[in-house]
Amino acid sequence: MAGKVPEKIAMGVNMQVSALISEEDQQLVHALQVSPRISWTRLAPILGVDAGTLARRWQRIADAGIARVIAHNSMPLSNDNVLTHVQLACALKKAPIIAETLARDTNVFTVHLSSGDYPVTLIVASSNLEHFTTYLTERIGTVPGVRSARTHPQTALHIDGSSWELDALSKQQRALIAATRAKSAPPTTSSSPDLDYRIYDILLADGRTSYADIARRLELSLSTARRRVDSLISTRKLSLRCDVARHPFGWPVAAYLFGSFPNTLSSYVPHLRREIPEIRVLASSASANSQHFYLWLRNLTDLPLVEQRIMNTVPGLVFGERYVLLRTVKQVGHIQDTLGRTTEIIPTKL
Repeated sequence: MAGKVPEKIAMGVNMQVSALISEEDQQLVHALQVSPRISWTRLAPILGVDAGTLARRWQRIADAGIARVIAHNSMPLSNDNVLTHVQLACALKKAPIIAETLARDTNVFTVHLSSGDYPVTLIVASSNLEHFTTYLTERIGTVPGVRSARTHPQTALHIDGSSWELDALSKQQRALIAATRAKSAPPTTSSSPDLDYRIYDILLADGRTSYADIARRLELSLSTARRRVDSLISTRKLSLRCDVARHPFGWPVAAYLFGSFPNTLSSYVPHLRREIPEIRVLASSASANSQHFYLWLRNLTDLPLVEQRIMNTVPGLVFGERYVLLRTVKQVGHIQDTLGRTTEIIPTKL
């Protein structure tokens, strides 16, 4: 089900967003990127701040909609779990309406308004290729104003957006926080898809929701709630991530680079992840320009520089297309305003 966030989030708390982000805030958010459900008590000595202060600071950041801990689907790509990058051609004046219309669909993860010949870009989740074909022809194909579509089914996801981190912690702090992450729990012997979806809905809105609160809201025992959440995470049916709004954290520009490469990129991924922090997502697809780089940039003029750094790192990679993302309408189920702050939540379901 869709859910409206509190009015103070939608209004951005009527504050200058840039004034909200301090160095201490960045450290806190980075800590939650490393370990999204770490307790304030365990985090306090690592950051040198008492637990109550951390809780209040996070509440302020979350209320402003500029950072959020959420759940997302993390099942590996397969015949039964298909992600497709879709580019839509349409008249420019129709693009915002089309983007907002399709952002309401529960199997659409992400929606951007983009430069170039395809003003609307989607990431669509499907249970299989037949499901995607039906969605493409019977849903996207019937939206007024859509002229044509280019589709790029993903064949590999090399770098996931959930692995992207700020650079606010020392290596020692990051290691201490990573060490607090709970060990994988064994999967439960039985599973209820309906219960899993209800847990997912709760954690999509707030990935730090306590086991006790989940138990209360779903009328479960505390042990059952803990067991089901831990099982979903350990079996990678869902993952937790701390997402940030690009603009307040100093990454106001986003872009896609589409390139071709004759071999697999796998051996280059560790170096790309380590040396080029502008890469938010890297995926391969079944299309001509099959390597897709989703970038966050400090400045628009950084785009050709980052492009060159990537090509220097991956000899033989050739970029054929590039698109600047003019606005992100939806990201991982979160409808966003022009600054990337959450205004509404639409849980993703296939």
